[in-house]
Amino acid sequence: MAGTLKRVNAVHIKFCRDVTVSQGRARVAALWQQFKPTKADAPDGFLLDGVLVQDWKEYRRAYIAPMEKEQVLLSFMFILVGITTVFIVFVVFYMIISHKRKDIGVLKSVGTSNISILGLFSGFAFMIGLLGSAIGTLTAWLFLSKINGIESLLFEWFGWQLWDRSIYAIGDIPNHLEFHVLATIMGCAIAACLIGALFPACSAARLRPVETLHTGPV
Repeated sequence: MAGTLKRVNAVHIKFCRDVTVSQGRARVAALWQQFKPTKADAPDGFLLDGVLVQDWKEYRRAYIAPMEKEQVLLSFMFILVGITTVFIVFVVFYMIISHKRKDIGVLKSVGTSNISILGLFSGFAFMIGLLGSAIGTLTAWLFLSKINGIESLLFEWFGWQLWDRSIYAIGDIPNHLEFHVLATIMGCAIAACLIGALFPACSAARLRPVETLHTGPV
């Protein structure tokens, strides 16, 4: 019985910590181009023509492409949530200013400037955005720190997993926090509150005391 011909289907190379994926891939590709001509006359040397040098993203493109699409959809959902937040803040501040017209008139009658009124409501919006984003960030951090334990309990009790490991090729759900991402999200939340409160705050700054304090004829 003839022996079984063994072939190598893939060779995985791990780079040092200070080497980026693009740098390592380029270096391996250059070394491969130097090595391939030396084996051109070897038996079955033509098989080397079909060898590809790929990074891990290219190698697992079939698995990563659906995840990238999900990331785009998730970003789109965050944009929609941000737009909704702007409208909610706008409505809330419009109602607050509508019910505080007389108080605003009293402040302006004693010499409060338009800039001070605008700064008052803008500062209020800033504090709401800062407090809300801080609470949300703390809650998300607590949830992410326990997410793998929660999933393990759900799988143990109900046989349910959030992500199919055979598709996503991961051992655990990623739960590493990126502080620059958190800062960006908090900044966007604060900006959404400021944008939503801008028009009502400008309307409050333009109010005239004679209009807000006028009670009409007796």
